[in-house]
Amino acid sequence: PRGGTGNEPRATPSLAPLPPTMNLTINFSGTGHGRVTTDPSGIDCDSSQAKCSHSFDTATWINLKATAAADSKFTGWSGFQSDCEDGIVFMSGPRSCTANFELLRFPLTVTTVGQGKVSSNPAGIDCSQCAHDFDTGTEVTLTAVPGDGWQFKEWSGACDKAGHVKINVNRQCQAIFDKIVYYSYPLTIKPMAV
Repeated sequence: PRGGTGNEPRATPSLAPLPPTMNLTINFSGTGHGRVTTDPSGIDCDSSQAKCSHSFDTATWINLKATAAADSKFTGWSGFQSDCEDGIVFMSGPRSCTANFELLRFPLTVTTVGQGKVSSNPAGIDCSQCAHDFDTGTEVTLTAVPGDGWQFKEWSGACDKAGHVKINVNRQCQAIFDKIVYYSYPLTIKPMAV
């Protein structure tokens, strides 16, 4: 008959043994640069590589360490479910984690003396007084556009004479405009002798 007391022994499902090692792959993303190492050791690679991997003992906790290059910052982990997010991975299966590095960004502040505005290449500045953040290492070329009745005189601050500035710290440039002065002279007309 059907039924029972519920105390009958249950059949244990057959489980395949886990392999002795599991593969951990590290990927890189973002505009920045950096290096990833692990504890226990096994991975030591930098962002110039598309990815790197190592086989670790099964059921081992792996600590991921990300170190940003001088021009970058580490912005976090992503990858296998949420296991990678805190930088500690449990090797109960193959894992793939991504280290995210972004270039540092610094502001370029532009001001003017007189009437005119400044634009930039790459884009970001188009004003008479403003600031824009650029990735470190960016070469910015500023163009001075004088207002009506004004002419561009010179750059001051971090810009060179051509309006070029390299962004690797906070930078300030100033465009100096001079008013165009028109002189008028009295004109005296003398009659010519005929």
